[in-house]
Amino acid sequence: MIGSVPDWIILAVVVVVLFGGASRIPALAKALGRATGEFKRGQAEIEKEIRQATSPDLAAPGGKDTQATKKESEPSTPEEKKDRGTAQQ
Repeated sequence: MIGSVPDWIILAVVVVVLFGGASRIPALAKALGRATGEFKRGQAEIEKEIRQATSPDLAAPGGKDTQATKKESEPSTPEEKKDRGTAQQ
């Protein structure tokens, strides 16, 4: 009797109209759309986190590992500059 997907969809719409009324269909469609969008955003966020975790060179903001590209000979703070200045003399 009911074996295909379109048959089930038609049956579901008929049940919603009978029990919820025709005025509730737009609200249900809106809720379904929001839920679908939220699911897709969550899925994209998880995929992004997995990609960042599996590729360490993209872990830093901007897509580059700032610690690896920083020059060792270049002091970054005044204390380091002072320490290196006295160590070189």
